[in-house]
Amino acid sequence: MSHNIEMKWNDKISVGIPELDEDHRQFIRCAYDLNIALADNEGKSEVKALLRLLVNHAVRHFLREQDLLVKLGFPECPEHGAKCAKLKLFLDFAMKQFENADDRISWELKALYIEGLLSQHFQKEDMRYRDFLSYQRSVAKIEDTANTYSL
Repeated sequence: MSHNIEMKWNDKISVGIPELDEDHRQFIRCAYDLNIALADNEGKSEVKALLRLLVNHAVRHFLREQDLLVKLGFPECPEHGAKCAKLKLFLDFAMKQFENADDRISWELKALYIEGLLSQHFQKEDMRYRDFLSYQRSVAKIEDTANTYSL
């Protein structure tokens, strides 16, 4: 089975908020550790511990993210929060399926599925508020420049 061991942080996936970028870096480290464990044929209990760490990290991230997005006035905040809540339900369900899977191929696929759900969320949904924040920063720079020249 192929494992995505080469997942790495880069500035293209930065959202421009240091706390959330650090969350994403930690997610990448957790996902890397999970992929190494799977590639090394670690046992289910070791993989479960890494998976639980990854899921717990994501849930904490969702809470921090929602709080910051409310403070920053992200207009799609309610929708983003609803997507995070729905994803948490999927993660809880997938973790139960992982725990109930008996054969290696089943629980390994479930682990990769969970990692994929989170990766897709970070790479797709979180980029939406990155674009909003980038736009807000560029508008603020233009306003600052206009104010400087109007003095």
